[in-house]
Amino acid sequence: MLDSEEEVYRQFTKDVQRNLHVVFTMNPSNPDFSNRTASSPALFNRCVIDWFGDWTDDGLLQVAQEFTKYLDVPNNSFTKSVEVAKNELQDGDNKKRVDPKTELLSRCIVEIHTSVRDLNIKLMKSAKKFNYITPRDFLDFIGHFVDLNQEKKSELEELQGHLNIGITKLKNTERSVSELGEKLKEYSKNLEKKQTEVNQKMASLTKESTKVSESQKVAEKTREALEKQTIEIAQRRESAERDLSRAEPALIAAQESVKGVTKGNIDEIKNYKIPPDKVKIAMEPVIALLKNQAKKPDWKDVQAEVKKDTFKTSVLEFDKDGISAKCKEFI
Repeated sequence: MLDSEEEVYRQFTKDVQRNLHVVFTMNPSNPDFSNRTASSPALFNRCVIDWFGDWTDDGLLQVAQEFTKYLDVPNNSFTKSVEVAKNELQDGDNKKRVDPKTELLSRCIVEIHTSVRDLNIKLMKSAKKFNYITPRDFLDFIGHFVDLNQEKKSELEELQGHLNIGITKLKNTERSVSELGEKLKEYSKNLEKKQTEVNQKMASLTKESTKVSESQKVAEKTREALEKQTIEIAQRRESAERDLSRAEPALIAAQESVKGVTKGNIDEIKNYKIPPDKVKIAMEPVIALLKNQAKKPDWKDVQAEVKKDTFKTSVLEFDKDGISAKCKEFI
């Protein structure tokens, strides 16, 4: 039983000293670390110090796997076959591990971190200089890598969007030019037919010019009607040629868009093992037009065409007049 305020306060102080625990951390790499330790000796003679060293390599690997498991890394980013690496990982651990691509990438990140750490140890021994490499630096390194991967992925998606727009313009222009070409052919046939009729009727009227005036009047009216028809046909032909001249700049613009496609863009497309839906939808009609076929090409056919050195030239010099009717219907 506590009888006085002093005893209550003494008991309170004792309980606080026994039960209150304050835990705080300090980073040796901080420039103020030495000043704080020198100005606060109680940190060493009145506290329990627990020094934490570097994480183990297994710990670094697990952290790297956790932060990189959602990255979509292409197989061709590795010098070592992913399938071979997968078999090695399974044989070595006798159980299925994480995605082999994530495993290889994580090991690479850990190797870079540990190599920098070992180099600093060598510098400390030889030049008496040392830069602290802490787990915080390892986490920052992974964060920079993930951000850079996302940035480059966004750039590639933007380039793919430009390629899709160029292909769409090229396809629309080709369709318009084809339609106008068909109309022009039809108008030319009609013009030739009408011109033949005019010539025949004019020859007949010339032979009968000596006949009665009534026949001459009939011939004159017929000639005027035919001349009127000839003018109308010429106007239609001029209109068709005018429409065709308006379509040609669009075709040229589409070709300029395709010229802007770089070799890196093409290499990215041909390296897709399982392409995104947008890439697949954009490339299938292009390959069908190039091969003049009336069926949907599979992705192997697309890759085979894209791998050709003449792929870009084939698109730019595509013969729009040589498309078969079945291919047009399929497209």
